[in-house]
Amino acid sequence: MGCDDGIVKIWRLGPNGLDRSLEEPNVELRGHVERLYCIKYHPYIRNVIASASYDRTVKVWNIDSKQAVKTLKGHTDVVRKFL
Repeated sequence: MGCDDGIVKIWRLGPNGLDRSLEEPNVELRGHVERLYCIKYHPYIRNVIASASYDRTVKVWNIDSKQAVKTLKGHTDVVRKFL
């Protein structure tokens, strides 16, 4: 889920589905300075996602380390979707 505060929030589902409050995500990824526009999981690599923000950056995250491993800058507009 992407939030207006620029934080990527991730909930992990157990074998029986969601087993905890939606108010407490399992992981929070902080790094964008404006709200998020889109998020996409990597189709083949586990625990890697990309997020795009109104700050006109794209961040590639390692969910396990909770770190942005790459930040793509220089976009002239908001990245609106990932292919």
